Amino acid sequence: MPLPSILVDRPAGFLVFWSAGRPEVRGGWWVLTNPTNLYSQETFPSLDYIVTFHIGLTARIAAREARSAPPSGRDRLLEAWRRWEQASEELDRADEAEEFQAIGMRCHECLISFIRSVTDKAMVPAGQEAPKGADFKQWSGILADAIAAGSRGEQTRAYLKATSRTAWDQPVTVKAEYCTTSR
Repeated sequence: MPLPSILVDRPAGFLVFWSAGRPEVRGGWWVLTNPTNLYSQETFPSLDYIVTFHIGLTARIAAREARSAPPSGRDRLLEAWRRWEQASEELDRADEAEEFQAIGMRCHECLISFIRSVTDKAMVPAGQEAPKGADFKQWSGILADAIAAGSRGEQTRAYLKATSRTAWDQPVTVKAEYCTTSR
């Protein structure tokens, strides 16, 4: 028997409700999503009551699990974070090729801002010339070498370098795919 959906609403983001059972028969379940949880209709007979409880429970869990960087860490990455938020907001509104190109540029600016915030010339190995300030790929390689040094860090270094390359190349790939498929 399919579950009858009695209400679909979005009062707090992507909250959706179902009644898993017949309303006239006690013993059914409320199914609330994001995060998904089941609640007994015997314990919580009112939809308004369970929605309030679910939102409160979700907020408390999120607050308890929230991690925050120390103020010095937040300040250090503030510019990169701001650029990332701007790109994210623009992505929600974009629908033209030029807008996606601009978002790719913002993503690159974000990565450059990040790498400038977490690296310095002291990380450059002796005898090697420091890369240009905006050379994200070179600086991310130097950063990976610095934070995952030695033989024990070999896999971590390889992962960090591959992820950095992908992060840099992804906006270009997405732009190229969008431009070739949107014509």
